[in-house]
Amino acid sequence: MSQEPKATGRRDLLKYLAAIVGTGVIVGAGTYLLAPSKEVTTTVTTTVGAGGVVTTTVTSTIGGTTVKPEVEYTFWMADHGSPGSSFWAPAYKGAEDAIKILSASGLAKINLKHTYTNEDYAKEADDLRTAVASKPDGILFTVPSDPMLFDAIVRDGVKKGIPFIALNCNDPRPPEQMMPYLFYVGENAYEVGPALGRDLARWISEHGSFQPKNALLCNPVAGHYIWETRLRLFGEFCKKTWNTNVVTQITGIELPKYPEIIRALLTQYPNTDLIVASGGAIDAMWSVFAELGKKPGKDILVVGIDPTAGVMQRIKSGEIVCCFDQQQYLQGFIPVLMMYMYLRHGFSFYGTVSTGPFIINETNVDRVIKSAEEGFR
Repeated sequence: MSQEPKATGRRDLLKYLAAIVGTGVIVGAGTYLLAPSKEVTTTVTTTVGAGGVVTTTVTSTIGGTTVKPEVEYTFWMADHGSPGSSFWAPAYKGAEDAIKILSASGLAKINLKHTYTNEDYAKEADDLRTAVASKPDGILFTVPSDPMLFDAIVRDGVKKGIPFIALNCNDPRPPEQMMPYLFYVGENAYEVGPALGRDLARWISEHGSFQPKNALLCNPVAGHYIWETRLRLFGEFCKKTWNTNVVTQITGIELPKYPEIIRALLTQYPNTDLIVASGGAIDAMWSVFAELGKKPGKDILVVGIDPTAGVMQRIKSGEIVCCFDQQQYLQGFIPVLMMYMYLRHGFSFYGTVSTGPFIINETNVDRVIKSAEEGFR
């Protein structure tokens, strides 16, 4: 068990409240305005229980007096991520920040039970069964693969009165077939490829660059419909716009293997002049470009999906054209707040609450770098 006390000044609280208003959710600032000269101290307690279930709770005090919550709820968050992942860290921070806000304001104490599976989708289905059996007040979950893995479990939970919110990945089926969750918070996968394509076209026009004729699209996860959709529609944009030849390859999630994999692919397809990959993969393969005599931004165009610090710096230097950002912080922050709002007041969003595509390019990269340095990306 670990405890992390943190004093939060009024200015920080106002930042949090501004973030809530930005999502269209107003939870009320009365607690903070009643004690403008005092700090709110939040203490985060984390325990790991049977089956690797991580439970996070937050308690708050103002001037040494414990803030008494109006209500107390237990949420379960089941996802396919990993606690050591730089990609998932902002989403987990977003969920924790939302819990802190609800605690500090006295609106609610949230006990968050969290399981993650590092891309093991069958295990996530097992975690969901465990979650439903535990009868929490609400469940937040991802749908990274075949929705039928989760369909019966979610329907069983809804019959038992448990509301669900999907995050990061949603059920891609038609509305009449979709699982009955309240709504989805995450990217619109069908817009990512075209949005990246349009920004690539802008960059080519503004920088007087060449039109790509041979594209290599790197898919890290076979069967992951969101990755497949992103790359398929990006490839279609390139074919329609520049008559580009497109090759899509499954390249895996093991980043240390990327230099070898990309070296082999660029040797097999030596005329490649456009490459699309995850931010982590781009960082891992970067040295290969110089080995093969290719100059990013000059004779090979590089486009990223999900930014890293390295990718953002290379956008700033002009070596990378742009990168798609799905703003994972919001994917953790909004579901926690809205599950509270649904349980307490019956409010819900509808359909997709889109956190992307947000395209990072040379026009906004400095602001995004600052956000990343503060832990929000």
